[in-house]
Amino acid sequence: VPSALAVKVTMLPLLLASLDLAEVAGAAKKPVEAVAAIFFDVGNKLGLSWLQERIAALPGGAHWQILARSAMQDDLAGLQRSVTQEVVAGAGGATTAEKMIEAWQDRNRRPLERVAKLLAEVRAVREPDASMLSVVLREMRNLG
Repeated sequence: VPSALAVKVTMLPLLLASLDLAEVAGAAKKPVEAVAAIFFDVGNKLGLSWLQERIAALPGGAHWQILARSAMQDDLAGLQRSVTQEVVAGAGGATTAEKMIEAWQDRNRRPLERVAKLLAEVRAVREPDASMLSVVLREMRNLG
């Protein structure tokens, strides 16, 4: 594959995220760069890329299986956006992305501990199934 095409294909997920970033930044009246730092840092801290990969790797090409994967992917994207909004909205006097995220983590210590425990259990499984990933997503919704 030509390298220019490969770069374009690998950038597609970032283009989708850019819409969320622009909306969150606009609503909060914050610079897009600051919101992007929060968005991607939150994603890394919560292991959302790993979760996205597991969802995409779910077996099955039947209609309902495809719909289920798509719904989980949409839920995951919505989760990242809502958590980013919550971090930005609850920033208080914090001025850096790191401080904003720390404040959010302090406010959500218990739910974050539950999510971390569930993620550890699911990560220990070689090939997590849809029900396991669905439960993790459900618990993560309590964060945003």
